[in-house]
Amino acid sequence: MLKEYKTIREVVGPLMLVENVEGDKYDELVEIEQENGEKRSGKVLEINGDKALVQLFEGSAGLKISSSKARFLGKSIELGVS
Repeated sequence: MLKEYKTIREVVGPLMLVENVEGDKYDELVEIEQENGEKRSGKVLEINGDKALVQLFEGSAGLKISSSKARFLGKSIELGVS
């Protein structure tokens, strides 16, 4: 189930803190959407109470947290096996 938050509080290097999260899990994929529609991907490294620490895969340069939203996708990375 998708959950969207506009409570990004801090970004340091490739790490981002999202507050007021509920029911999200370790290793869950996250999509960050900026006001201009640009999207970046990441995953949850840690959940502590209502806070999630997210690792960004594409880096955080130019990311404006005040106008960005974090979309928690409710799934982890899936790899095909043959």
